[in-house]
Amino acid sequence: MNHGFAQVPCQKCGTIVWISPQVGFGVCPQCHNQQAMGAAGAPGPTQPSGAYGAPPAAAPYGAINKPQFGPAGAMPMPNMGGGFPVFKIMGGVVVALLVAAGGIGFKMFKGKFVGEKGKAPYATLKLDADALDGDDMRTSVEGIATKWKKDAHWWSLNYQAVSADGTVDPSKGAEVQYISPKGVSQKSKKAREDSVKKFKFGPSVVDHSQQWDATNEWKGVEEPVEPACTIKKLAKKLGEEGLKGDKTVRITFDPKWDWKNEQLWHVIGEDPKIDARYSMKTCEKVTDDGKAGGHGEGE
Repeated sequence: MNHGFAQVPCQKCGTIVWISPQVGFGVCPQCHNQQAMGAAGAPGPTQPSGAYGAPPAAAPYGAINKPQFGPAGAMPMPNMGGGFPVFKIMGGVVVALLVAAGGIGFKMFKGKFVGEKGKAPYATLKLDADALDGDDMRTSVEGIATKWKKDAHWWSLNYQAVSADGTVDPSKGAEVQYISPKGVSQKSKKAREDSVKKFKFGPSVVDHSQQWDATNEWKGVEEPVEPACTIKKLAKKLGEEGLKGDKTVRITFDPKWDWKNEQLWHVIGEDPKIDARYSMKTCEKVTDDGKAGGHGEGE
């Protein structure tokens, strides 16, 4: 026997064990079972021919766990311990990355086109986030409102920054309110719970998640008329009074204050300086509001 190493299959798992004849035994890199050479230093009965000779110098502990039968000179697939080849590890990493990417993609898709509970993305309401149309904002949430309460209808709005083209800047504050007439007119406080629905317009979604209760019994509740003087028409009218360029004004309608002899838009602005009411029918400025009518008493 020369002074090389013998390759002896592990009796427990069959993995090749390199054994020095001078030592007489080795440790299996796969199952860590101690493997001895045959009697008198001879290899065991399953020792392959040509097993003697120095092992590859670069073979680290645990790097080879079974004979390689690939093409001559082919690089053996290293083992990362526990019998899992590198390609399995890499495959697992790829799968994990795909799953993670899929999760992020779904979250982005859901945020833009589905939305969280109580929040409606502009895409689902067919609104342009870069140019929110004040009239479309009011009507776009009607479907959500009637799904909330079958008898729901529009009640009020509050746009803090309306431009001359009738678009609204939601970052300054924009809200549309619907009510359930049946709900707000109940005498019982319990029955008036969740009878008001506020739609708050944000940078990319409309938030309608909060519950609002009518704090007192509303009387004389009537549905506001569909404005013949739209937000766009009113903004155009205000252009004659100096609303131009990047200037904005506040436009609101609250039946408690703006429903006198007729329904009125309330316009407030600093540039142009204005605090006046305009007819929802004709867009004409109204100088005499008349006496207040009974059209609800707020929340």
